[in-house]
Amino acid sequence: MHLRAIYDSLPIFAAAGQYNYLKSTYLYLQKMLSLPESNPEVHRKFEQGFHVVRWTNKFWCGIGSDLTIEQTLMRSLKTSGGLTRGGGIDKKQRAVWSLCAPVAAEYSMALQDLTNKSFTTSSQHQSLSTSAIERDRADFCKLDKRLKAFDSILNTEAMINVCTGVEATPDVNVHEFERVGNVIIEKMIDQNVYQYSFSRAGIASTMASNSEVKVGDQRSIDPALLFQRFWLTSNTNDLCAREVLEYELCPYPPALFESPNLMRKADKAPLLKSLKRQAGVEEELRGNILVEHYVFDGGSLLRRQP
Repeated sequence: MHLRAIYDSLPIFAAAGQYNYLKSTYLYLQKMLSLPESNPEVHRKFEQGFHVVRWTNKFWCGIGSDLTIEQTLMRSLKTSGGLTRGGGIDKKQRAVWSLCAPVAAEYSMALQDLTNKSFTTSSQHQSLSTSAIERDRADFCKLDKRLKAFDSILNTEAMINVCTGVEATPDVNVHEFERVGNVIIEKMIDQNVYQYSFSRAGIASTMASNSEVKVGDQRSIDPALLFQRFWLTSNTNDLCAREVLEYELCPYPPALFESPNLMRKADKAPLLKSLKRQAGVEEELRGNILVEHYVFDGGSLLRRQP
């Protein structure tokens, strides 16, 4: 089942243009399928369920080794008593802490045996509990109610965005991702994994990728943003289209924000140089009269207020 799930993911990675995932997964499958001949003992262990890590004997509770490391080693590093809490970390401290971790685990298990107490959970899987089943049923009802509002759209043969009502153009083939992905995978056969390169022209075409308006060889504009600018102009008497389109077509100011919800970090060195340069220009314009400038750090003021 694990290998089948990995195999079914190949066309998705290919159609989406995630070529690093595609190469790694393709190579991983080749090695795993040849495991019965290359290492029969490891293959026998994997068939017994030892390709994942289990805390208990419950069904469907196995997790990958990378996730186990995050839940144990990395968690202990970042919690109280870990390396990231307290003083600095040097090579010697890392070595001592890492070598002490298995010993501390042995002591923990011995104390549990001595006190006849252990940290365990119920044998029932969480997804089979009454509360989990009720949550799943409620979520299903919400989804069913939401989709029924688009019955008129869903009953048509054309591909339509249920949020905007926009009909897809004929070249949109994202719904045929499996066919598109298999075409890309067939071209990989018998190729060198380190030398083979992909073409972006073969990936699946989505409604979002075809909706952009090209204004140059290397530039394109989202029509939704363009519509917002025109709508703003039509509802404001003080602005004209020429003034509105002079500014960058973006829903947030890129000079201040990395993304709509993430503000850029202040770079104080260039700010200081700019302030000095500006102060010097003003001093020359005022006839060499010294002018004092007060710059307040808003974040500093906020931290000092109760």
